[in-house]
Amino acid sequence: MKAKVELTIRSRNGSEEETRRTEGEWYVKEDGHYLRYREAEPEMGQTVTIIRVKADSIKIIRQGDVRSEQEFVPREKRAGYYSLPQGRLSLETFTRTMDVRWKDGGGSLSWSYDLTVSGSPAGRCRLDIAIRPIPDGNGGGLSVGQ
Repeated sequence: MKAKVELTIRSRNGSEEETRRTEGEWYVKEDGHYLRYREAEPEMGQTVTIIRVKADSIKIIRQGDVRSEQEFVPREKRAGYYSLPQGRLSLETFTRTMDVRWKDGGGSLSWSYDLTVSGSPAGRCRLDIAIRPIPDGNGGGLSVGQ
């Protein structure tokens, strides 16, 4: 079952911070919880982001005009990529912290990591995503299994 959710996404890289809100879907498969939403920023074009959350990892997959994959596993380095029409960049992340909480049809994801882009350090980053159910219009929200 899919549930509509509101996502508040706060990203930080050093002293730069950005917060954005969007609507998306939350659903559960055998291999984890999934969040899916369309990117709203013009520079992202027609891009859909999927976040797969497992007990021990978070993976971000972007499909469309921008294509990328990044996986985050606590205390591990992981290779990824970010591909635009102009070219492809190699990414490497070292995940420092990760916190995943599910409750009342919503939840939160938080993780911090060191980012390396094409072999050069690009900063210490943090992502915080708050997930809030959107009522289904019948006086209640949809519930997704824990």
